Amino acid sequence: MAVKQVLVYGATGALGSSLIARFKESQWRVIGISNTRTAQADHHLVVDPASSLNGMTEQGLKVTEWLHSTLGREGDGLLDAILCVAGGYVMGDVSSPGVLEGADMMFKRNVYPAMISASLVQSFLKPDGLVVLVGSSYAQKPTPYAIGYGSANAAVHHLVSSLVSPGSGLPEKAHVVGLLPGTLDTEACRQAMPDADRSSWTPLGDISQKITAWIDKREDIPRGLVVVRTADGRTSFSPPGTE
Repeated sequence: MAVKQVLVYGATGALGSSLIARFKESQWRVIGISNTRTAQADHHLVVDPASSLNGMTEQGLKVTEWLHSTLGREGDGLLDAILCVAGGYVMGDVSSPGVLEGADMMFKRNVYPAMISASLVQSFLKPDGLVVLVGSSYAQKPTPYAIGYGSANAAVHHLVSSLVSPGSGLPEKAHVVGLLPGTLDTEACRQAMPDADRSSWTPLGDISQKITAWIDKREDIPRGLVVVRTADGRTSFSPPGTE
């Protein structure tokens, strides 16, 4: 059986690290992209989304050229999955002094990687491969307390809905899933909200396990947006409005 190849965009974040750890247990080949280097991935590219001199076009070209070089040395050069789990969070309403700076950061950390990941599908994804982009369940509704964060994630949701629509350019048999989690149970969230009720926070392992099952074709893969909800110790993956 051929070794699976998976791209993780946002490889050094909490969810990216969880995914890579699970993939390496299965001895899959992992290609990582993030703003810092990780020893977990077999191959890794550092891209700084916050650099003012490194726009989406420049980042996309850098990623594409690097993947052509890297994947050309690995098997058939195609990926079983492209997983974009990059992102960030910034508070602030429109009266906040740093609202524009925060919004700019959110689009660079959330929208840029998602759009670049989508642009890689035609050249690097297997015909029946999986694409996962991550948004936010909070961005399904207005987020006046976090204008930049909500706006950026809403853009990712729109991208997912567009990709699964006719005429998107997506290969016919490719799978696209947009995960919309609430609060993830990460060390950063625990430090930021030490007194919060964590019963509804989603364990990273639940998401990693589900994505692995989709790549392995052990479970049916949904299409489009999927809300991730944790309650009573169980995590569900449901279309919006049905969770």
